[in-house]
Amino acid sequence: MERWRKVVEKTDFSNGQELHATFRKTHDFVRPHCQVFDIVGGNFRLVALVDFKGKTIAIDKIMNHKEYDRWECK
Repeated sequence: MERWRKVVEKTDFSNGQELHATFRKTHDFVRPHCQVFDIVGGNFRLVALVDFKGKTIAIDKIMNHKEYDRWECK
């Protein structure tokens, strides 16, 4: 989680493709402005709301695998 935070704070992402290129296998697009990241060795999912124009990323949820599988927004 700390690694994710440091990368997000120091990188200026212009779009989802840049975000995906940075995080590669640990990132998925879910819906517009909603991005999902594998964190803590893939044991949890971090859902972030991303505004590329406004240059903001807000953590919406952190879920384990079971919670993520039941999550209705994916």
